[in-house]
Amino acid sequence: MGAQATGNLSYAKLSIDGASDFKKSAVIGFGVGVISDVTLSNKLSLRSSLNLLQKGATLEPDFDGDNGGGIDLPPVTIKNKFYYAELPVILTYNVGLPNGKLFFGAGSSVGYGLSGKAKVTTSDPFNPGQKETESFDAFKKEEDGGAGFKRFELSANAIAGFQWNSGLYVNAGYSLGLSNLVADAEDGQSYKNRGLQLTVGMFLKGSK
Repeated sequence: MGAQATGNLSYAKLSIDGASDFKKSAVIGFGVGVISDVTLSNKLSLRSSLNLLQKGATLEPDFDGDNGGGIDLPPVTIKNKFYYAELPVILTYNVGLPNGKLFFGAGSSVGYGLSGKAKVTTSDPFNPGQKETESFDAFKKEEDGGAGFKRFELSANAIAGFQWNSGLYVNAGYSLGLSNLVADAEDGQSYKNRGLQLTVGMFLKGSK
C-alpha cells in the first residue's frame, strides 16, 4: 500500500449547440489517493488506487459579440470545476532495472462526482468591465436549478512511469472520459472529461 498526489491538466470534449462559439481551455486540478500494486507474474502487476481528483474545463467565447447575423451576443465564459472519487484499475508491464523498474499500463476507471460548480460569467458587450456571475451545482438537475451533469463516469486510462527500489515512484498518464456527462442528452449533445496527469507517490516499506 502507498499514498500518492496527482496534478491533473484537465479539459473537455464538447459537442453541443453553440460549441463552435467557444474555445476550450484546460485547467489545473489536484488529487490525492491511496494505491496498491498486486504482482500477477514476473512482468505483470495490477495497479489500483482510490483517489479524490479535481477535473474541469474553461469555455471562453470565440466570437466578437456577433453571431454572424448582425445580432450582438453577450460574451459568456463558463468555468466547470468537479471533484470526483475515482477508482482506476491498471494492468501494468514492468521492466526491472538495477535501481528500480519501468512500468507501462492501461486500464479503466470508474468515478463518482462528489461535488462541483459550473460558473457562468456574462459580460456586457457594450461595457466589458461589467460582468455578472452565476454559480450552479454541477450535479444537480437543471429543473432544480443545477447544471445537470451526471455523477457517474467511466474512463480509459494509460500510464508510464518509474519506481525506485525505495518505493518512491513517478508516472505520467492520460485519462479519456468515455461517459457522456450531459443528463438527458439529445441531438448529439455530449460533454466528456479529458486529462493529462502527473503522479508522485510512495509505497510503504515492505508493501506494494
